[in-house]
Amino acid sequence: MKRSLAFVFAIAFIAATTMRPGALLLPQAPTSPPAPVDPRERWNKEFGSGAPSLTNLAPNALLSSVVKGRKPGAALDLGIGQGRNALYLAENGWDVTGVDISDVAVGQARENAAKKQLAIKTVIANLDAYDFGENQWDLITSFYMHSWHRNSKTDVPARILRGLKPGGVLVMEAFQRPPNVNGFVVSELATQFRDFTILRNEESTATPDWGADGAPLVRFVAEKRSR
Repeated sequence: MKRSLAFVFAIAFIAATTMRPGALLLPQAPTSPPAPVDPRERWNKEFGSGAPSLTNLAPNALLSSVVKGRKPGAALDLGIGQGRNALYLAENGWDVTGVDISDVAVGQARENAAKKQLAIKTVIANLDAYDFGENQWDLITSFYMHSWHRNSKTDVPARILRGLKPGGVLVMEAFQRPPNVNGFVVSELATQFRDFTILRNEESTATPDWGADGAPLVRFVAEKRSR
């Protein structure tokens, strides 16, 4: 009898240690996907830590080349961040409004403007909710805002077209897709902005404003047609 019990226990032990892990456990409810990161929280954390991913503190080179020799007017900077591009425009006579979801970033932009004794308007807002107006801007800029462009619940190209004055210019630079899952694709931009006169729509490998050297980028410049 003792040998029989020992044999039964041995079989049970072998079964328990050789079966697929979890096979003896009761079925468990599927785990919930991780909660989405709040964009304001994400960018407050980034700018609150000094924006370590921002590797270019100078004005964007594409922006500088586009506005050179252009008569200053009203400019809207989408995603103002710490204000490097907005302050460059203000220094060159533009009347600048910058919008950002991060109150930390906007606070830093205001401080930087005060240090340089420059006047800029700043707005803390989700770009999906911000009103671009109608025939209001001579220039709209969007640098490395590709994730918002791709995931916006609004028709971004239509809003930009409506907001620009005739002859107004849109300037954008962002990562390519692929490898960036939210990046720009030149063929898609050509379709999305078909109601504009496209001045530049090109891929290149260059040093980005955010991140490491040698990144695949898209540079895009388009003008609202005069009717």
